[in-house]
Amino acid sequence: MKNLRVLEENNAYVVLGFNGKGSEVALTAYNEMSRLSAETGCRRFTLLIATNKPSPYYIEDLRYVLQNNIAYTIVLRYVGLNMERLSRLIEEIKSTGRPLIGVVESDMEEISRLLEEKQVKVERV
Repeated sequence: MKNLRVLEENNAYVVLGFNGKGSEVALTAYNEMSRLSAETGCRRFTLLIATNKPSPYYIEDLRYVLQNNIAYTIVLRYVGLNMERLSRLIEEIKSTGRPLIGVVESDMEEISRLLEEKQVKVERV
């Protein structure tokens, strides 16, 4: 995985937390990415996927956004529902100073609470 870190240089990060409304979360995330891109000029994003769906099945929920995207470079990182790993990743990202936002399904309180504790802007769907 360390060899692929070059794909994440100068990226903005988006935490996606979803179980049932993945396509709605992905669409909201894309809108947030557009807003963030306009503010910062960043066109490269890493999506941290926090879901109960196993890899690679979560990609079905992201299909529309991924297939219709021509504006951004997108890297996917699967976290699952491992809150400890997600917490470490958030701390690592925050230490770099790169932009970080969260787009979370409204019933995923644990992820929302973790992001808010880490002072990350959270958009609920």
